[in-house]
Amino acid sequence: MTKGIKKLTCSRQRSDPNDPNAAEGLIPFPEDFRMLAGTKTNRNYTDTIEQNAVSFVCRGTEGPATYELPNRNCPGGLRTQIIMPSCWDGKNLDSLDHKSHMAYPSGIDNGVCPDSHPKRFITTFYEVTWSVDEFKDRWYGDQQPFVFSHG
Repeated sequence: MTKGIKKLTCSRQRSDPNDPNAAEGLIPFPEDFRMLAGTKTNRNYTDTIEQNAVSFVCRGTEGPATYELPNRNCPGGLRTQIIMPSCWDGKNLDSLDHKSHMAYPSGIDNGVCPDSHPKRFITTFYEVTWSVDEFKDRWYGDQQPFVFSHG
């Protein structure tokens, strides 16, 4: 094992009553496994399960999570969050797009895996909070002064 990298382990416990494979428990990620989530070329929200796995929270305000950058300043920071897919096809450690060997369960982070991807890993949730309050005077009306580097 590489110095400084800890190997993740997971318990076999699963308790989602909607999951027909819950009795199998969680399975560990195989060695050399890879996956991506999100779509770097996405520019418009179209309510797909993959897009619903990416959201934003404006900390320090009362508003809910949104699927686009919030239209207000976030004095407590702007949190970007993504839920990684947790349903695996059970065969491929990777795919050409690094995504098609994985799928989301019916509830994005819970529920039933599709028949094509019957094996369940833990749900991995990744979040980053950006300090944005110092840019509060750089808005364009109700438009964010921020864009992601890919567009």
